[in-house]
Formats: sequence, structure tokens, C-alpha cells
Amino acid sequence: MSAITLARATSSHSCTSVCGAGGGVPLLYRKTPGKVELFRCASKADFDQKDTAPRYKAYDTVSLVANIATAEARATAWWNFERLRNGTLWDDPAVCAKLVSDTDSAHRHLVDNIFGLYTKIKAGSLLSEGLQRRLLILSLLIAYLDERNALEAEYFAQFHSGARTFADVMRAGKPVVRLLAALEKRFNGHVFELDDDLRTELVESTQLAAFADLIEGLHDTHGQGSFWRLYSFRDLPVELISNIYQLFVEDKDSSIYTPPALVRLMLDEALSWERIDRLIERDEVILDPACGSAVYLVEAYKRLVLHWRMRNAWARPKVKDLKALLTRVHGIDLEPGAIKLAAFSLCLALCEALEPEHIRKSVRLFPELEGATLHPSCFFAAREQGLIAKRVGVIIGNPPFKSSLSTPGAVRAAKAFRQNLAEKLPNDQLAYLFLVSAQDMLTDGGVISMIQPAGLLYNLNSKGLRRHIFGKWDVREILDFVSVRGLFSKGGGDTQIVVVVALAGEPEGTRKILHAIFRRSGKADAEQSFDIDYYDMHWIARGEDLADYRTWRAGLLGTQRVVDLVRRLAEMRTLGTFAQVKGWERGQGFMRGNRIHKNSHDHIWGKPMMPPDAIGPHGINSAKVKTAPRVPISDVRSERAFQAPLLLVRKQENLDQGFWDKGYMTFADEIVGFSGDDSDTPDLLGSCPRRWCS
Repeated sequence: MSAITLARATSSHSCTSVCGAGGGVPLLYRKTPGKVELFRCASKADFDQKDTAPRYKAYDTVSLVANIATAEARATAWWNFERLRNGTLWDDPAVCAKLVSDTDSAHRHLVDNIFGLYTKIKAGSLLSEGLQRRLLILSLLIAYLDERNALEAEYFAQFHSGARTFADVMRAGKPVVRLLAALEKRFNGHVFELDDDLRTELVESTQLAAFADLIEGLHDTHGQGSFWRLYSFRDLPVELISNIYQLFVEDKDSSIYTPPALVRLMLDEALSWERIDRLIERDEVILDPACGSAVYLVEAYKRLVLHWRMRNAWARPKVKDLKALLTRVHGIDLEPGAIKLAAFSLCLALCEALEPEHIRKSVRLFPELEGATLHPSCFFAAREQGLIAKRVGVIIGNPPFKSSLSTPGAVRAAKAFRQNLAEKLPNDQLAYLFLVSAQDMLTDGGVISMIQPAGLLYNLNSKGLRRHIFGKWDVREILDFVSVRGLFSKGGGDTQIVVVVALAGEPEGTRKILHAIFRRSGKADAEQSFDIDYYDMHWIARGEDLADYRTWRAGLLGTQRVVDLVRRLAEMRTLGTFAQVKGWERGQGFMRGNRIHKNSHDHIWGKPMMPPDAIGPHGINSAKVKTAPRVPISDVRSERAFQAPLLLVRKQENLDQGFWDKGYMTFADEIVGFSGDDSDTPDLLGSCPRRWCS
């Protein structure tokens, strides 16, 4: 339940909230005679079993007559005002997990049910893929309108005899078709439209019970029934829409999850009140070139609405004002399904800015966004065709992370990149191409805030791209999340990202660039906000070699002074250079492949294999040597690479190493090996500290 609803429920007493980033309220305090109660707003509500009215139960209580000096009282962290005031309360991951995590929230139950429903329908092939997705989106929007009382009483009875709720209508195809037609006529915008083939399938379908169960909210994802509703559709947070998009996206490997806290942070840096003033004055627009579910556009639109209210004495905007603001957010996406979801998200945001009675009185409320401000297209083709005719003042977004030029427009853009920079696009990384191409669309003085793979800063082969960006662009900030691991991949991956914030125009030589390094924290894990320490904010002069990856790596170690030391060390001869002079075979071991790699590799399969954990701080533990499994191998290495004598170095921060001279030994890519002749043994041993070798 929303914090506003909770505040109303407790309004008879003194209440205090602790606001999170972007206006979110994770905690609410209620002071009553003799005690202080804490309400955790991410917790699900209890419901009265008779009338399903929500009941609110305090998460924790402190008695004011208790001896707060006791050890038990001191262990209760949340009431400690000093820790709340200075922010140290949120440095404790255990506290954040208890107080601000949404694991047990009502909207998390809704997300789980949606995932369970979608999995059930998809596994049973009960409906076509297109109809599954469309019904899921439309069901959420209709349920939202219904529970916000934006539809008249007994509205659903006209579509199905005796229907009192939307769930009653949802159990049969023909009534649903009639309902969608009536809603499209009333609200407009093609939001409730169905293609002819989907309409025909829906009329004939007898498999809609699962959708009706989702709307009723009386069953969990495992089918377990409840006496009261588990969630409400009255509040549909943008996080929910973002989670639904993860169901729809075709290429999940290239789609990087964007936590709402990161969306808010990026917009904080790119869309100040002064920037919005400029947008209005110059008739500029905000563009997301890979909009997906429109999570950035929705947040930007909410800020436009709030700015309008602030500039108009906090009056409520009329429908015409809200529609006018909606024309200032534009999106492009290759997937037509994503564009429909983006239109849904923005129409939902428009509804949230209106009172229910205004929604009921409105005619043709939803503007036609698809093809006007939302374009189903390859971004690079859209750029060539000039689909965004307005002046673009802000570009923000999260492009696909994909090392493949997957559209003809991307191929042409990469060719232009090579001609302009006189070098190839690093790794054919599509995200880099989005950044360079999008920045060129900005009007003079416009701002771009875009997520990029961390390789933009730290990979050797991105040096030319860094030279171009920092030499030609007015880069203001680099927000670095390399130290925040596992947060940007819902599937459990470890995607590492940075955010580039830059203005269109030539760089100013005297202005330094902020390299802000964010660290892991309890609030980041709970996806509430990101914290940064003063000592992790590094101001880098443009006189530095900004194309050198070591300039940026130094910040991770805590100070830019490390750069000078690293550069002096880099001038010394490396082991690789020495091995090259000696003519040794060198490089990482074999790399596992997949089913397409079917060749026989008898010089690896069944041979002795050195696992990485066999190499430790005291050399090689030969007892851990295994037999190489018969698995597909993509990067094979030659038989020569595994011949003793060998110097083996483990690829980890301690660079554990060992000398091996007991015969043939294979190893995988977690190890780097140096193989020489018997006459090279002294030099191989000399490259390895004697006490570490065996």
C-alpha cells in the first residue's frame, strides 16, 4: 500500500516520514501516548476478512517509558534519531534489508503472480504470444482504472450479465472484446485496440481464467487461495512495468536491467528545473533512443508535471496541460511490443496526475503516441530518416549491450563511425554506437546522460573512442558503478556499467570532469538509492591523458596520485615482453565453448588438467590436478602451450603462480601459462619466486 494511504490511516496521531530518493517514503513513524510506532511502507497490508478493508500493523514499537539505555533498546536501530540524521543507519546492510527492502511488499506479490501467470500460460501454449502480452498489459490498465474509481459503478454489467468487477468480465472472450471496444472509443489513443487476428482468437478463447485470477488477487503464484486480496492495482509503480518488460524483451542478454534508483539519479544529473525551463522556452524534447518500457520517459514526464505545478502556484494541471507535456517525451525502440508497453506506461502516468472524477469526465483522454512521439524503429534508421523532428534538448537512456551490428541501420552507423574516427567500433559494441550517434542529435547546449559498459573507461581497445569523447565533447561527469556488482542483471549476471553525462559543444579547457565512484551499500542492494563518499569523488583535469584507462582505474584505488606510480611501473619490462624475447609460448588456457564447437580435441580431453584453485600463495598443489573433461572447446590453444616446463599464473588479484616440470599439463582460461624448452627452466624459475614453486 502506498505511503500516502498509510499516512491517512494513521492521521489521528502525530506522524513523521523518512523520505527516500525521488519522494519515495520507505518508513513512517507514528507517535502515540507512551510509544512510537514504526510502519514499514514496503510491507504488505493486512486485510479485514469481512469487508477487505486494509488494516495496518506496526512493524515495530518502542515504549517511551522503557529504559532506552538498556542493551536491548540500543539494539533497536530504527528509533535512533542521531543515526537517522547523519545517515549512518543506512550503512548497515542488515538494517536496510529489514527496513527498506521490498521483498514482502504488495507490489512484489503482484510481480511474482504476473511472472507465474505468464510462465503458466506460455508453458501450456494456451494463447498466442502476442495475445498473452497484449492481455497482460490491458488487464493491468483496466484494473487500475477500476480500482481508482475512474469507471462508473456497475460499468462492467453492460458487457457481461451480472458482472460486478473486471475479473467477472475477464473470464469470457466475447465480453472482453466488447469491453475493449467501448474503452477504446471512450479513451482513444489506440491503447485498447486489438489486431483483427488477436480479436478473433480472443472471441474463441476459453482459456482466460488465469487472467481473471490475476485480477482478483485471491491466489498466489503457486495457486494457493487467500480469504483477502494479496495486492491492489490502485498503485502501479514504474518498477512493476519495468519488470513486465523483462518478460517481453526478446534479447534478454543485451537488455540491462535499470534499477529505478539509477533512473532517478541519472535524471537528477540531466533534468534540473533550469534545464526544464530551457526545454519549455526553446521548444525542445526529451529523447530515449532505446526506450523499452519507458521507465526513463515516465520519470521525466512526472518531473515535467511537477515543474509545471511549481511554476503555476501548485495548481492542478488540466488534461490539455498534461497532454502538452506528454509531447515533450519521445522514445524509439526496435521492438513494437516495447512501444505499446511504453504507450501504456505514459498513459498510466497521465492518469496518475488526474483525480478519478476528472478521468471519468474526460473524453478521448489518451493521445495517440505510437507513430507521433513513440516510434517502433531501429534507432539508427530513425536518425537517418529524421523521425524526431523536434529539437532534442535531453537524451537519456540505457542502450542494448550487444557486440553485434544487428540491423542495417547499425551497420551504416558503424561504417560512418569508422570513417569519422579512422578506426573500427570497439568489439562492435552497440551501446558505444548509441552513445556516439545519439550525442550528435543534441541541440547546442543539450545534455546526454546514458549508461555504457564499463569497458568504455577500462578496456584497452576503447582508447580511440575515449580520445574522441573526451577530446570533442563537454563531458561533465562519469558516474562509475564498477564497484556495485550484480545489481544490473536480473538473471544473476555481473554487468558492470558507467554513466556518461555530457553537454553538446566543445569542452571547456579549465573545467574538470567529475569521476564519481559508487560503492555497494544496503540502500543500493534494496534498490532505494545510491550513496557516495566524499573521497570517491575525483575531479580530473582535462590536461590529464583521459584516453589512458589507467587515469580512470586510479580512482578505484582511492586517489589520482596512483596514476603516476602506475605509469612509472608501466615503463618497466613486463613478463610478457620478456617471454616474447625468449620465444616462449604464452597466453591463457583453453576456453569452454557450446554445442556448435564439436571438433575433437584429443590433446586436451582426458589429459591432466590444472584447476585454478590448485595454484595458491605457496605454489602448486599437485594433489588437486584433475583430468580434462570432454566438453566443447572454442579457444583451443596448441599442444605446444601445455608442454612442460611451465610457469602458470592464476588470473586473480593475488596473481598466485607456480612452476611445473612434471610433464604435459593442460589448463583453462582462468590461468595464463608460459611454456619454454628444458634449457629455459632457470629463466622460468627466475620469473617465479623460489618459495612459491614446486
